[in-house]
Amino acid sequence: MDEFAINLLVFGRFNQRKRLRAENDKIGFF
Repeated sequence: MDEFAINLLVFGRFNQRKRLRAENDKIGFF
């Protein structure tokens, strides 16, 4: 795997975790 693919994987995982946290915050907010 080249560095670009690894960066894509890490970035995608980070975005997914951020989106999940946003959903949890929304649920806790309402």
